[in-house]
Amino acid sequence: MAGIGHNDGPPLDQGRAWRSYVWKRAKTEQLPKLGIETVRRHVRRAAQLGLTYPQYASIRVGTGRDVRALLFSAAALGWRRGPLPAPAIQKLSRLEDADALLLARLKGHAPGAPAIAGPIRFAAAGPPPQREAEARGAIRAVLDPLSLPGDAVVLIGDRPSQAAWAERARLARFIPAENWASEWA
Repeated sequence: MAGIGHNDGPPLDQGRAWRSYVWKRAKTEQLPKLGIETVRRHVRRAAQLGLTYPQYASIRVGTGRDVRALLFSAAALGWRRGPLPAPAIQKLSRLEDADALLLARLKGHAPGAPAIAGPIRFAAAGPPPQREAEARGAIRAVLDPLSLPGDAVVLIGDRPSQAAWAERARLARFIPAENWASEWA
């Protein structure tokens, strides 16, 4: 029982320093040791996707997978009505070795079917969820026709509330639109 003046600091029991040392060493040894060529390959892959290396590396560590697709909300691309904005076209045209997917309301479009917006072809598209509870179903409707696992897909959105969509659909990560491909701008 702590007495007067005790600040609830760490316990000073026997062997604490040794246990701390052993735990830190085990944790360090558990981290993957990547060779320089692997790191270079990951840096190139991150650039192909418009991600920073720390973003890409955290996805690789967290999921154990490469990113196979980027799922965009229409607003994240700055697309409201009419043609796709030129900055979005420029960024999307630089995307390599990954599918571009779209969450947007498109007239007469079947969920999960490919969509074309100007010169950009989205591998699949579907309407965004109306409520957070519908997020998993709406996103799976876009991913399932391509047999994409959720943890290989990154959601690029324009609102912080869309992070919950990524979580519900068990996607690899949510990245705010302003943080995606900022080095491409």
